[in-house]
Amino acid sequence: PLFIDGSWCVPVGPMFPDFLATALPSSLHLSVALQHPMGSAEGDTLASLCFHSKPHERYEDTFHFLVVQTLISSNRLSHSANEIARSRSTLFSGDVSWRDLGTLIGVSKSFGNGLFRLSASSMMHDGEMDYEAAMMLDATPAFANQTQFKVGINKVGCIGIGIATKIFEGLQLTLGVHHLRRSGTRFGLEIAI
Repeated sequence: PLFIDGSWCVPVGPMFPDFLATALPSSLHLSVALQHPMGSAEGDTLASLCFHSKPHERYEDTFHFLVVQTLISSNRLSHSANEIARSRSTLFSGDVSWRDLGTLIGVSKSFGNGLFRLSASSMMHDGEMDYEAAMMLDATPAFANQTQFKVGINKVGCIGIGIATKIFEGLQLTLGVHHLRRSGTRFGLEIAI
């Protein structure tokens, strides 16, 4: 399908009275976006709201708070091998709850001029909730090459640990370990050019 996107980004400070605006970081921005599929019975209409701070000359850390809400959803339901029916749910008609359509909430914050980052997200859909959390440590100051350590966990108890390092310009090597309760441990090696 063809998608139409629209977005708008503005600094947050001018939206508030002066006494409040001075308490907010000057780099804090608000972004609003809408995405809608055109010319197709399939696809979801999504709206997003994001508060984010951009690094500037004195302050390299960033902050993101993102909410993405499905407004209209088209689902394909297969009744038989030859027949496909489509259902369309919309938040505006009241036939479905926002929890059933799909809502993503995420937050990310860096510390120490971007050397350490914490992030967490939650996805609500079909009355259920999934979540994951991760941390990233930029260990480049301790190594000769650009190197990052990553650790994450999700709702099903999958724990992931990885180290990524740039061998030389244009070649990155990542070694990862995933461990899932009662299912064992997997190792992976990725070479990216």
